[in-house]
Amino acid sequence: MFTEERLNWIKQQTQEAAVQGKKVLGMMHHGLLEHFTVQRLFFPEYVIENGDRIAEELAEAGM
Repeated sequence: MFTEERLNWIKQQTQEAAVQGKKVLGMMHHGLLEHFTVQRLFFPEYVIENGDRIAEELAEAGM
């Protein structure tokens, strides 16, 4: 799970990188999106809570 504080920090870092002409590539162990249909149903511990929303916000931030 991402806290709103963590998400805002990541978006701030992404914005600061853009000002410097840099791109941010994010990586983590657990997935934001399902790797297969119904993954959240059978293996919820491997998919971040609210991952769809977070992925969209990070993409809009330029990540």
